[in-house]
Amino acid sequence: MSNGNDQNLTVSNLTVQDSTTLNGPVEMIRTNKGVNVGSYTAPTDGFLVGSIWVTPGTKSLSSAYISCESNGGYSCSASGGNASGSKALPYSNSFTMPVAKGSGLSLKFECTEGDTDLAQFWFQWIPLGANLPLNYVGS
Repeated sequence: MSNGNDQNLTVSNLTVQDSTTLNGPVEMIRTNKGVNVGSYTAPTDGFLVGSIWVTPGTKSLSSAYISCESNGGYSCSASGGNASGSKALPYSNSFTMPVAKGSGLSLKFECTEGDTDLAQFWFQWIPLGANLPLNYVGS
């Protein structure tokens, strides 16, 4: 398909049957964006990644978990820290959860043992297609 001058072409509705060839750069997975604990709505399909750990060398005990729950009935969680019963062994975990466009998400952190400040965690949103951040709904 050509617009006559082979420059830019804008189409409001396009259906492709069988296959197509794209010449030039195409981005499917976009730049990840850090997000905080709270409630969000996904503006596009993507992945939510969560990771939790305790800073190496920490002498005080701490154990915590992070979770992501969607209004579609899906959830993921990961625990981390250095307190496991009577043992002080550092452990970390992470998860990756696929998210459908329009899904509501609730991101949580909870300290289950010891000092809340010792457990480190982050959530990252990885949008597919459009480079859109999660829409913050509230805490």
